Amino acid sequence: MRRTITVIAMLAFCLLTIQGCTAPKTTLTLATGGASGTYASLGVALSELFNKEIKNIEVAQQNSSGSVENCKLLGGKKAELAIIQNDILDYAYNGKEIFKDKEIKNITTVAALYPEAVQIIVTRESGIETIEGLDDHKLSVGAPDSGVEVNARQLLDAAGMSYEDMAVSYLSLEESISLMREGRLDGFVFTSGLPNANIQKLAADKEITVLSLPEDIIKRLVNRHRFMTEYTIPAGTYIGQSTDVRTVAVIATLAVRADVPEKVVYELTKTLFEKHSLLAESESIGAKIKLETALSGVSIPVHKGAERYYREKGIIE
Repeated sequence: MRRTITVIAMLAFCLLTIQGCTAPKTTLTLATGGASGTYASLGVALSELFNKEIKNIEVAQQNSSGSVENCKLLGGKKAELAIIQNDILDYAYNGKEIFKDKEIKNITTVAALYPEAVQIIVTRESGIETIEGLDDHKLSVGAPDSGVEVNARQLLDAAGMSYEDMAVSYLSLEESISLMREGRLDGFVFTSGLPNANIQKLAADKEITVLSLPEDIIKRLVNRHRFMTEYTIPAGTYIGQSTDVRTVAVIATLAVRADVPEKVVYELTKTLFEKHSLLAESESIGAKIKLETALSGVSIPVHKGAERYYREKGIIE
């Protein structure tokens, strides 16, 4: 009887010890984008990868209206992680453009994910062949207070142009495409990963031209805006696009609040790149995420946890 009691006591002690030593689970919210967009689908794939491969970390994907809202969610401590265009990150951190006098300093970078091309789409019937040819035409520059609208201003400014040179509308992509189909809009600016499904559908039933930027304008943009990179839209990306198109791109970036523990962010970064093949299998855009471009276009601080991993890999000396 005494032996039985002793065994039970030992088992109870072991159980309490195991429970006491189990590390508490860290729960993180990953803000992404609209339910039908690339950010949301990539966010789901990232969450599944992190949850499967990292012990004691649970990541929950959350839809949002996109990069601007995601910065505000990080700033307001309503999310720990977010997918955000790197130009919007720059504006938020430095208090510029749509974040003028409203800087958000508690955001840092985990990794640059994939390029998002700044595209100028015009109807073939408009006869527009260059950015200068937009003069006196009807152009949509994106929704008000959006990253697309800022990119449109940057493009025109680099070409020595302004909104005063044309009839400008502030429309979403869906609205722009609808008016273009009706013949009430000559062109629009949009920033996205490639190919964009909505633009593909437009090109299937209306002849479009994707404008190429001259080298001097590209150089001017890249020199003025350190978050921008040169980019080529490959021929055949859209129906009727028979040649490569030269433009610039911003980078979809995984951002994290600065106060998330270093160990947690280190594990997230390590998993992102060392289990990259699993991510690429579940989400096609994931194949574009590369360790060698992990800091491409990064203009705000890198989180210490991510920095630690990059130093181990020789990405940072």
